[in-house]
Amino acid sequence: MAGNSPQTKDSLLKVRVQRLESQVASLSKQIQSLTVENQKLRKDSRFFELMLLEQYQILIQLMGRNPSRLRVHSVIRK
Repeated sequence: MAGNSPQTKDSLLKVRVQRLESQVASLSKQIQSLTVENQKLRKDSRFFELMLLEQYQILIQLMGRNPSRLRVHSVIRK
């Protein structure tokens, strides 16, 4: 390490810190984007789950079975 002046070490550290700060900012944006996408997918999933339950209820009615003997259980999560 002969020849490495304190000034060079400081500038190398500054570059490294700037690079790390840039990575943190980039990852924060990515997390925010993925969080929004996750919320949308959860909302869509609930919608399709409700639609499927309604279709099962209609199918049961069309089959003409005794509705007291057939049940469709909801598995809706919040």
